[in-house]
Amino acid sequence: MIGICSLPAFIFGVIYTQKGFAIKFFTLAERLFIWSSLGLGFGAAADLLIAGTMIYYLSKNKTGFQKTNKAINMLVAYSLSTGALTCVFAIGDVIAETAAPASLDHVPFFFILIRLHFLSFMSMLNSRDHVREQLYASDHAMVTIPSYPPATDIGYATNPDTKLREGRSIGLTDSRRLVSSTSKENVV
Repeated sequence: MIGICSLPAFIFGVIYTQKGFAIKFFTLAERLFIWSSLGLGFGAAADLLIAGTMIYYLSKNKTGFQKTNKAINMLVAYSLSTGALTCVFAIGDVIAETAAPASLDHVPFFFILIRLHFLSFMSMLNSRDHVREQLYASDHAMVTIPSYPPATDIGYATNPDTKLREGRSIGLTDSRRLVSSTSKENVV
């Protein structure tokens, strides 16, 4: 169903571009009205279907685990906010172009819509780390990491994540924190 809306939006966009390069004067731009309206209408329908499908399947697959449900609810909120926003601007563009086809009143909607599609894509990519942090966030503030005896001949302890320099063990707990201590146990 999403492909049924996305493919005509692409085709009408290509036709609109091809015919737009063929016209010589702006007064003839009214001839392009049908192609741009159809392309934007199908694009808005595709945005709505994508957001609705994501929300439906995410909500359908909720589990009994609190952290997983929290992550799913966050993804639903991201899907709703980005999909609804792009859909509103696409519909606004169609309405503005329908109201005054010979003017440029619809252009602000169109330029904002282009950026919204890019920003919604980047927002979904950037939200992965935030959702992952929320999903794997521990409820405990203190983590104990055992220390290994120094291995002086090779420079590394028996654990490959623990690197030795000058008698101090440095344990990497994750990619964001560096823990250093000279005691038997490193406490973060």
